[in-house]
This record gives sequence, structure tokens and C-alpha cells, in this order.
Amino acid sequence: MLRMLVVVLLLANGLYFAWAQGHLDTWTQALGLGSPQSVQPVAQDQSAQYAPLQPDVIEWVDAAAPMVGAEPPAQAPAPVPAPVVVAAPPPAAALPQPEEAEDLPDAPAAAEPEPEAQAVVAAPTPVEPEAPAVAALPPAPKQCMAIGVFSSEQMEPIRAALQGIARNQWRIKDSPVSGRWMVFWGGATDELVLSARRGELQSKGVPHERLRSSPVGIGFSLGRFSSEAAAHQHKKDVERKGIRAATVEVERAPSTAYTIEFPDYGAVKEVVRRDLGRYIGARTWQAC
Repeated sequence: MLRMLVVVLLLANGLYFAWAQGHLDTWTQALGLGSPQSVQPVAQDQSAQYAPLQPDVIEWVDAAAPMVGAEPPAQAPAPVPAPVVVAAPPPAAALPQPEEAEDLPDAPAAAEPEPEAQAVVAAPTPVEPEAPAVAALPPAPKQCMAIGVFSSEQMEPIRAALQGIARNQWRIKDSPVSGRWMVFWGGATDELVLSARRGELQSKGVPHERLRSSPVGIGFSLGRFSSEAAAHQHKKDVERKGIRAATVEVERAPSTAYTIEFPDYGAVKEVVRRDLGRYIGARTWQAC
């Protein structure tokens, strides 16, 4: 192996020497390689282009100055300016009115902000949400109460007392009351006579009721009726059964009953108790 390497080196040196002496020009020109003689004149011509240095005409250039034709050095990034806080504009009341502005001297034009300056508007102060309003409680419902009944005679002093209360706080309602008639068998106060009459009524099958104290007197009620005609008809029926001397009496005459209503009793309760308490008596209040 070593011998082969030595042989290769010897052949390479021989070829280089022949090429350098120009013995291989024919071959090298055919291959486009040229020879050392063909290359040397070009090198001499190139060396002749450079003139010798002359110290008198040398121009000294400042190293810090940029060279002509040289690329400018990379500039460092511009520093970011500090944010500018813009104050809130003054209120409209502080600005001059149009008439006052004519007397003022011309104000200098405001300087335009630099393009790099970035205006930062102050953030508004957060407003705390208001607490939800508590809904007002609805007023208590009005309570209508009524008191009665009163007769026509009883209503006379009550009407006078009601004049001290607002007219829209009370109203009077009337309702007709039918009369009541009774077939009455009386005229005796002796207990023996009354006992004999009771036995007679029982034997003839006539319904009856013993009256010991009544507006019409002591005796027996043979029936009560809502009309006078019905009472007279029943009187004829008991007479056919042998009961004589019975009469038709008015137990209650037709009349009108009155009731007083107070739409908002809570508003006038104290006045009603003070002015009408004597007329109400033991009557019970009822809802309207």
C-alpha cells in the first residue's frame, strides 16, 4: 500500500512539473485548463493597475463618520414614551360665552401631540350598583262593616249623629218588613177558665200556644200569618170547629228596617263608637 502511495505521488509531481514547464499546453488547452505561462501575464497586468501609495495625498477619514456607499447601521428601537394622562375637559359653565370670547385675545394654537405619544384616558371610577328598592307594602284592604237593624223611630237620632262623619264614609240601607197577624183567643184571666179552653182546643184538634205575657194580652194564639187575609181565613176555619170569640190581632205592623254600613270602618271606628255607641246597644257588627 505504501509503495502505491509513493508511486502516485511521484507521478503527480512529474505531471505538475511538466505542466508548469508548458510541456502539456496542447492537452491543457484542449481541456480548457491553460498553463502557468498563460496565467502569469494576466497577473502582471492586474498588479500594474494598482499605483504605489503616496502619503501626501492620503485623506484621513473619521472612523465615527459613516462611509459613502456603506449600509447605515441598524438603529436601536425608539424608546416608548411614557403614557400621557389627559385631564377631563372643564365644565361647560367655565368656558367663555360667545359674547365674552370676542373681548379675549387670540389664544395660541394648541400644540399638536407627537405621533409617538399615546393618550391614555383615565378609566372612570366604577359605580357601585344601587341596592334594589324595597317594594312598598300595599295598603291594608278596607273593611266594610254594618250594624242594624233599626226602626224608623230609632233612626231619627242616628241620622243626626251621622252628620258628624264624612258623607262618603257611611250609607243607610232600608228593607221593608212585612207585618204579622195573629188569630187570638183571649178575654179570660182566670186559670180555671184558661184550663177549660185548653181542653176544648185539644179535643177539637186546633193547634194553639199559651200566651202568658204578650202585647195583645193573656190567652191563646191559634196561628200567626204574614198577611191579614190569611189570618181572617184561619179564623173562619176554627169557628167552623166550634171555637167562638177568636179575633185577628196585629202582632207586628208592616214597617221598614234600616241598616248602617261603613265602607272603611277602620277609618271611622273611634268616631262611631263615640257618637253612635248609645244607639247601637247590644247589636252585633257584621261584614257588609
